[in-house]
Amino acid sequence: MTVILLALRLFYNLLVALILIRAFGSWFIRNPYSSKWYSLVIQMTEPVLAPCRNLISRFTRGIPGVDFSPVLALMLLSLIYKILSRFIYIIMH
Repeated sequence: MTVILLALRLFYNLLVALILIRAFGSWFIRNPYSSKWYSLVIQMTEPVLAPCRNLISRFTRGIPGVDFSPVLALMLLSLIYKILSRFIYIIMH
């Protein structure tokens, strides 16, 4: 496997883990900015989740108090990862 595919997989897995940590952490952490590590997770995932949140709000009124942007982000990231990895694999071989 090429270095590019390994780097892509590592980036994908890291981003998925951070989104899951943020989603589950939001259930337990009352003040997200009181913890340095959790505020770092928020800063790292917000560029991915904010466009998903905006997209969801355009098409639905949403359920108050429930944020489905991590679900949409994980689905889109999975799709993008599969397309990119397949494309890179085809180019390399």
